[in-house]
Amino acid sequence: ATTGNVIWGKQFGGASDQLCESVAIDNNGDVIIAGAYTGTLNFSSTVTLPVVSDSTLGLLYVAKLSSANGTPLAAATWGTAGRSDAFALTTDASNNIVFGGSLGGNVDFGGGVSITNAGLTDAFVAKLTTALAPVWAKSFGDANYDQTVKSVATSSTGDVYFGGSFKGTMPSLGLTDSSNSALDAYSAHLAAADGSVVCASSYGDASGAQAISFVTVARTATGALADSVMAGGAFSSQIQLGSSLLDTGSASVSASFITRLK
Repeated sequence: ATTGNVIWGKQFGGASDQLCESVAIDNNGDVIIAGAYTGTLNFSSTVTLPVVSDSTLGLLYVAKLSSANGTPLAAATWGTAGRSDAFALTTDASNNIVFGGSLGGNVDFGGGVSITNAGLTDAFVAKLTTALAPVWAKSFGDANYDQTVKSVATSSTGDVYFGGSFKGTMPSLGLTDSSNSALDAYSAHLAAADGSVVCASSYGDASGAQAISFVTVARTATGALADSVMAGGAFSSQIQLGSSLLDTGSASVSASFITRLK
């Protein structure tokens, strides 16, 4: 980190497409990666995933690598249908793994944890133990439009914060798009224990497109900034953030934004 010199680099994959969409480092220094794949994705002779021979599929995966040299430690995949992807990944203070993205089909994580796709692509968030075992998983969407998670973060207590973009409705979050012609941004807060919804908000207007691209939580801060939440992304036209109305002047002009949430 002080020189930028490469310590190690790894390539994983084979025929078809294998995507690493997100990465995090836990408190032990282990590296967690997530994304989607078709074809062959073997991390080593002992850390392997099933071959996905149907090129129309995109299945979720999470893998753990050693920080020291990138040696694969564990990997898991879920899903049998549709095209899903994991765009967002983080760990909490107890090294649990939280990841999210888009869900293109029903997913059974095992252990009684499963999520059902409402149609097209739904937003989803899932929590795993440090051993990649499922704790809970939640999906958010409707049958007619696309919804996705673009960023996830955790608080000092393990609560989950996430954001992204959507059209249509996300009934379990109580959110409805301002129009179905352009994306709205949204953020949400889930309880650590079971993923139940604490609160959620959407941001945008009927003319332009808005999306939250990152969420971060100051989980080691103290005082007034303890567990403060920052989110940001891009928008066109107008976006109302509390008492502040941001306006690019046109639906064809985009700008960045950042906001603090509570």
